Amino acid sequence: MNDEIPLMLEREAGAPEHVAAIAVGFGLLPIESKQKSAEVGHPVYEERLFFKGVVPGDKSTVSLRIAKEADFERFPRAYAAYKQRETQPMQGLPIEQWPVITRSQALTLKAMHVFTVEALAEVHDGHIDKLGQNARELRTKAKAYLAQAKDTAAAQKIAAENEALKATLADQPRQISELAARLEGQIEPKRGPGRPRKEAA
Repeated sequence: MNDEIPLMLEREAGAPEHVAAIAVGFGLLPIESKQKSAEVGHPVYEERLFFKGVVPGDKSTVSLRIAKEADFERFPRAYAAYKQRETQPMQGLPIEQWPVITRSQALTLKAMHVFTVEALAEVHDGHIDKLGQNARELRTKAKAYLAQAKDTAAAQKIAAENEALKATLADQPRQISELAARLEGQIEPKRGPGRPRKEAA
């Protein structure tokens, strides 16, 4: 059975912050209908909605089964992404593109369901030592990298807003001049002081 269900990191609804997020997703997979197959004499498949969940850092923890109503409530973001057809496989920075680690380290991490830097940062203490030597150090670096990236993104946003504000302020004198020119054309000049008009005889 093809179980290529797109996954995303999500913490179970209602779980406290210290509980690590896991990689979860929903998707349609074909499953044979034994009853219909028996009726027609050849295999008949139907698509059913499946739930898949893996714990980053724990290769043995894989859940792939027909989805239940409770799964939708436990992982509402993943379910909403499935319904909207917007889920992309493991959103984040692919672990093999992170320059901090070697290719062999990336392959080892991927074998342990750690596909992104975000997933590495979420690996629970109970699973971190399964990732091999320096795993704790790598997790610390992953957290630091993500925190720095977030700060950089915030700084870039502020810088872009400042540039837009500077451009607006720099353009104000021109706008004021144009407005003044328009107003001059609409208002007739007033007569200055001088001799009074002569009355017609």
